Amino acid sequence: MRVIAGRARGFPLRSVRDRSVRPTPDRVREALFSILGDRVKDRPFLDLYAGSGAVGIEALSRGASEVTFVEKSRAAIAVIHSNLSRCGFEGRARVIGADVVDLLRRGDLAEESFAVAYIDPPYESIEGALVLRELERTPPAVAETELIVFEHRRKAAPPEPAGFLVRTRTAFYGDTALSFYQRAARF
Repeated sequence: MRVIAGRARGFPLRSVRDRSVRPTPDRVREALFSILGDRVKDRPFLDLYAGSGAVGIEALSRGASEVTFVEKSRAAIAVIHSNLSRCGFEGRARVIGADVVDLLRRGDLAEESFAVAYIDPPYESIEGALVLRELERTPPAVAETELIVFEHRRKAAPPEPAGFLVRTRTAFYGDTALSFYQRAARF
């Protein structure tokens, strides 16, 4: 696993030695950032269920102003810190050790906005749907977030939003799918 493009292009990234953590493949990250284009440049990025931090580090490499990583595994948090240090991005990153659903329910990110929020929960869990629901229930956490990207298994239907979010696109890469959500226009 490596950084695909940008300032840290080619840097090798450590991965978590835990079978429950599934790194986003290089080709999926490359496709994701191709779709995002300059949307992350000079803007904050949120990486939920960060794992090794590869997606958020790719955002930093491509010019994100800062990245907030949220991960509850201590082993994964150590790997994120190591990868940030290797790439020289410690000063532009914040790593929060917490359960994502609990963090959103507490409103810990309610005062923040992001250009992109990336959600990569365990494929076999219902947590991704819970996270989307929490983002919809707490508009300040998502009010200024332009785009939410949800990574899921290709064969699993992406969560259907029930409130302020609209799924605008789903792209497939082997067994992985990326579903894109934006806020619905409010009248």
